[in-house]
Amino acid sequence: MALPSYRLDLFVRAGLLNPQRVLIYLYEKNLISAPYLNVVSVDLNGMTAPNKPPGTVPMLRVPDGTIINQSIAIIDFFEDLCENPMEEWHKEFAKIAMKGSMRGNTAQERARTREKLGIADELTLQIGWAAHKGNKLFSAHEETNVDASRLMLQCARKTMRLLEKYYTQETRTWESGEVTVAECVLFAILAFANDFYGIKLAISDRFPALARFYEEFGKRESTKISPGEWESLAHIGEAMGQSWMFEDVW
Repeated sequence: MALPSYRLDLFVRAGLLNPQRVLIYLYEKNLISAPYLNVVSVDLNGMTAPNKPPGTVPMLRVPDGTIINQSIAIIDFFEDLCENPMEEWHKEFAKIAMKGSMRGNTAQERARTREKLGIADELTLQIGWAAHKGNKLFSAHEETNVDASRLMLQCARKTMRLLEKYYTQETRTWESGEVTVAECVLFAILAFANDFYGIKLAISDRFPALARFYEEFGKRESTKISPGEWESLAHIGEAMGQSWMFEDVW
């Protein structure tokens, strides 16, 4: 059944990795408070909310009832919608969106954004696998393997070195001004690794450019999580940071 005219339901939980990607993006795009966008915070126990279909978050339900589940797909959906509005409700979003594409305005800029986005997404997978295989809190749900965890962290360090090369070329400040979707995704994993896995990925003596990016971007309003939202998550991060199955994680 189609939703009421023009309404989009976005089911998220601030602070969680993939939802935070989308929330940062929507804030930077100036769409977080857009008319017709209903942002719903789910309950941590079971990821439930009124009228939410089963499944993980983020989850976007568009006016024709279509469900979009993946964070980058949701971001691309809004970028496409604003760049080429075809229906009336598309135009309503495009009117209030930040001017210009967050993927780049030229072929070269878009290619560079896709490069950085792909590498940041790869880093996200590597850190996630390392935690699932090397942290005691996951042992009740899946088989752990310290060697596999160490290998993933080794791969993550190589990925960080690759990202460092891109951000060494950046001389701008990250506290304000326009950013791309790649920065939204990159900050989300740097923050999540620090807050939930107890891993400070962007160590200044190893990755000075990424450390500067993380510190400065973290001052943007788009990255803020309300005390109420964070209170229910803080104990999880504290426990996970103390539950690695080996020392010298990073």
